[in-house]
Amino acid sequence: MTNTLLEIKNVSRTYRNVGGMFSANWFTKKRYNVAAVNGVSLTVNRGEVVGLVGESGSGKSTLARMIMGLENPDSGSVLINGLDIHPCSGQQLRQIRRSVQMVFQNPYAALNPLQRIDAAIVEPLTNFETLNQGQRQSIASAALKDVGLPQRLLHAYPHQLSGGERQRVCIARALTLKPQLLVCDEAVSALDKTVQAQVLTLLRQLQQRHGLAILFISHDLAAVNQLCDQLLVMRQGDIVERGNCDQLLSHAVDSETQKQLHPYTQKLLQANRFLEGVR
Repeated sequence: MTNTLLEIKNVSRTYRNVGGMFSANWFTKKRYNVAAVNGVSLTVNRGEVVGLVGESGSGKSTLARMIMGLENPDSGSVLINGLDIHPCSGQQLRQIRRSVQMVFQNPYAALNPLQRIDAAIVEPLTNFETLNQGQRQSIASAALKDVGLPQRLLHAYPHQLSGGERQRVCIARALTLKPQLLVCDEAVSALDKTVQAQVLTLLRQLQQRHGLAILFISHDLAAVNQLCDQLLVMRQGDIVERGNCDQLLSHAVDSETQKQLHPYTQKLLQANRFLEGVR
């Protein structure tokens, strides 16, 4: 078994015939193609935390959906444990999907408002295993404990929880399948700064406890700096920068070295310094 868990090879995705009557300039009825991802290649090793940073519309979420098998690339391949997931089907695809789970940006939208927390946590597992009521309760209880939530929330509903608690529930639900890779798509951007820090600390603890690999997608360099080992910068569908997270972010105070970085990376670092100064 190699150390590489996720390998993306020259993946591209173009949305065709975008626009028309439902676009901002609908009166022109003009349609066009949008290249969301352009020949991207990257790897995530077992137990590694990789940050993917970029502005809105840079292709980060499109890439995440292709990793999850929710969208197919126009070209290239997405390999999990050496298997290209997009030609796979049936039982093989089910096992691949079990090994890769996702945490979304909006925890309230990700949870069924009519479903109790205990049922929400074990729901993914019931798609793969037959569980009796005692097993369901035991698994849900252990999952809540794992993410630092009190047992009294087992019988609560999503609207009775805070935003940070709901996101912890979503993380607990993802972990019930014992995935090897966790894809976090802007998983803390909807939370306030104090709760963000708590959830990031939790993710690092869970990563070490379970030996997880994490692909952490964000636009927030401060969040990435707190959690990630490696950093990728995405701009208009391309990876324009990659390297060790500490080394890249340390360039923010080293003007000579910073000049060697991609212009977009330089702007990100400058914006991050400005925001830190404002705070």
